[in-house]
Amino acid sequence: MKNIFILTLALCIYGFANGQQIHQLTQYSMNDFVYNPAVAGSNDLIEAKLNLRKQWVGFDDGDSPFTQFISAHSRLPQFENVGVGAIFYNDQTGPTARSGLKLVYAYQLPLDEGRENVLSLGIGATVMQQRVNFSDLDPRDIDDVVVGSGKASKMGFDADFGAYLYGEDYYLGASVNQLLATKFKIEDAESLENSRHLFLSAGYNFDLSEEFAIEPMVFAKMVSGADAQFDFGARGIYEDAYWLGLNYRTSDAISILAGVTFDDMYHLAYSYDITTSEIKDFSTGSHELSFGIDFDWGYSYGSDREYDAAEPDDPLEN
Repeated sequence: MKNIFILTLALCIYGFANGQQIHQLTQYSMNDFVYNPAVAGSNDLIEAKLNLRKQWVGFDDGDSPFTQFISAHSRLPQFENVGVGAIFYNDQTGPTARSGLKLVYAYQLPLDEGRENVLSLGIGATVMQQRVNFSDLDPRDIDDVVVGSGKASKMGFDADFGAYLYGEDYYLGASVNQLLATKFKIEDAESLENSRHLFLSAGYNFDLSEEFAIEPMVFAKMVSGADAQFDFGARGIYEDAYWLGLNYRTSDAISILAGVTFDDMYHLAYSYDITTSEIKDFSTGSHELSFGIDFDWGYSYGSDREYDAAEPDDPLEN
């Protein structure tokens, strides 16, 4: 029987060849910009976030998937309907890793004069690198065969497209990531090919009172060569500052989420996934931590396009 390390490798190669490749997040509703470029600039703030996810903790002596990324997006000053953003990510799974830098542009189409309903269309361009560390494939069984040696990597380019309909209390999103299905040929190993990913998202904020609200949400992921996966979740929000949530991901996990907002601009959230798939026999679950900061341009996007900040005093008037 092959050891757990070989099982990790098999899962990793299967993921690259046939299954879900793009980072998985339990806190998807708090940073849906990661999956949909059309989210860029969907409010008047600069939204910056740091996300860390350790999946399947305890799996194969610490070689479980580890994801880190930094993202930021905003509407541009003096361009009321233009959103831009960037994402840097790094995924590490055993002997393989992928990282990339994505730049995003979105154009928003207000559906009414008050911008109560807006349709945004966005595109993203990503420069990415696929890496394999063959040294980590040191066999533990005499019958195991190691392919290649040392480290190898390959650069490539891919693109995303998305649409996002939103208002003050709701959002509906659809996006396709890795549109070009770029192939990466790394030494003598089989080519790693990007799979197209279709993401669908929806959420609605119900105000139950002045202090309390509840937000149900759903997130769907469809990838060629893999079964569709659905997330169903909800969170209760108190005074727009404290929240608790639950999420169920089909064929994978049940999650507990919690978060807090400080000074209306600092956001901290944590989630824990209780694995329900067969991997639960090898793992104690998954952890995810995120930290966000919202910045204000100090700019009004009205038709007169004037800064909210007061104009400096004219020294000749003093």
